[in-house]
Amino acid sequence: MLVSQSNSSGDDGDRNVESAPTSAARSGGDGGQGGGETQSSAPPAAAAETWEKVYGPVKLEVEKTDISGTKIDLDTPKQPLANAGDGADFSFGAEFLDPSLSVPDDAKYLAPWPDPGTAPTPEGCMESVDTNGSYSATVKRGEQYCLLTGEGRIAHIKVRTAPDSGGGILDVTVWESPDA
Repeated sequence: MLVSQSNSSGDDGDRNVESAPTSAARSGGDGGQGGGETQSSAPPAAAAETWEKVYGPVKLEVEKTDISGTKIDLDTPKQPLANAGDGADFSFGAEFLDPSLSVPDDAKYLAPWPDPGTAPTPEGCMESVDTNGSYSATVKRGEQYCLLTGEGRIAHIKVRTAPDSGGGILDVTVWESPDA
């Protein structure tokens, strides 16, 4: 297992790291904070400033998996933790099956990011999970996913490699919720 921080976009032809504004903003969680800020007319850039990046993008190399995949915890301070056990947010890998991502307990916390040409904002990721959440996905190189972690953070996962057996490489970014 190798985890490395990647702050540039020059390797492996990775060109999907620029963030593009989305028209979607998370509408939940007023918490008594005046209703004006939850309206969709608020500029996406202003809403994005309330989210705090925990880390990323981090290059996560999963070298070997078992039949259920390598369990990965994203609720960590600086980088993902592989072979996480019961505290894992998702599993990744392939062994006798197509490469896949899956969430424990069949929770619908995983969603595809529909635009392969852009990286999502945290708000866009949250909306994608809210509307298209599932517990698993068969993955291919270049695909992107959003994930809600067990501690309520939102993550962006880009599949860099996904071989038919063994491990693969993911780029992972995690943001802290403004409600945390």
